[in-house]
Amino acid sequence: MSKDKIKILHILPNLDSGCGDAVVIKNYFEKIDKNKFEFSLAYFIQYPDVPETFIDYFKNNGCNLFKFDRLNLKNSKKVINQLTNIIKESNCNIIHLHFPVLHYFVKKAIKNVKDKQIKLIINAHSTKHSNSLKRSIRNKLMCLGVAKKADKLLACSHLAGLKMLGRKFNKTGEILYNAMDLNKFQQEYSKEELNKLKKELNLKDEKVYIHIGRMHPQKNQKFVVEIFKDIIKKEPNAVLLFVGFGGKLVFDEIKNLVSNYNLNDKVKFLGLRKDVNKLLKISDTLIFPSLYEGLGLVLIEAQLAKVQCFASTGCPIESKISNIIEYISLNKGSEFWANKILETEKPKKIEVNADKYDINKQVSFLENTYKNLLK
Repeated sequence: MSKDKIKILHILPNLDSGCGDAVVIKNYFEKIDKNKFEFSLAYFIQYPDVPETFIDYFKNNGCNLFKFDRLNLKNSKKVINQLTNIIKESNCNIIHLHFPVLHYFVKKAIKNVKDKQIKLIINAHSTKHSNSLKRSIRNKLMCLGVAKKADKLLACSHLAGLKMLGRKFNKTGEILYNAMDLNKFQQEYSKEELNKLKKELNLKDEKVYIHIGRMHPQKNQKFVVEIFKDIIKKEPNAVLLFVGFGGKLVFDEIKNLVSNYNLNDKVKFLGLRKDVNKLLKISDTLIFPSLYEGLGLVLIEAQLAKVQCFASTGCPIESKISNIIEYISLNKGSEFWANKILETEKPKKIEVNADKYDINKQVSFLENTYKNLLK
């Protein structure tokens, strides 16, 4: 490897394909100039039921991977030591931190590496510290002074930057869009190919509703079931696809709710899929009532695939790239959502403008960000 490469250590929660941070890093990694930039990834040791679906991809493409303990009240010194060793081993010039809560511990680790000047980017991916009140208070306290620790502030949306990084983001922060390969979701497939997928899923001529996201309280999947329960009353020839993986507790709660409403034959749990782009092509409507989102990458993907979207007002306005998305307050309740979904006609002329999410255009912004930090 060339000594002239800029070496970046990304620190993120996990390498699950349901983790938006990991998806964004993968998208940028695929397009970045690997003759000039080298990525290493450090991530938490997660709970046993969280898959690490991107490990093989990054390993096979020359990324150094490091694990460290999930932070708790008792192990802060251990985590700082682990991060110090990871920074030394990665020999990085820049740390790109995708989890602002860790800023204090990362900064401590940087100071431990005394023989090297390392720049710190702090990147916000959410608009809320946690869906749990206790964790939210703790994480908010841990993020105090976060903007002062960074050499550069980035966020996936203006709201995420403001909520997680403070008012300083308005002055010095910039948006790093959750860019992707637009062609992957705009691509058309043959009727035969889509019919084969429908047959695999035992679908015929039903109206297909879809929800994509990790099984987590933030994603509000129980409310998706409530909405679909009200939809099915007026549209019995409908089916709901759940795409995504998560903790067993949340998954079991959702499955039990489906059973309680006698919807087992109408709801399909597909787990993690590598063909989300194709699944969107056989779907009519995306239901996405998250409690909060930094952006909501799935909304961009669905609009590119020309799937009508209904999202909560907890999703930033940056997720609107077309005339086929509606935002509804969660306070309206499931029946209002269901009626709105059933009554809204899909526009005959679909207009999509996704230039700012085009990875081929946005990767140069990230490359320049890294270069300018080291000038």
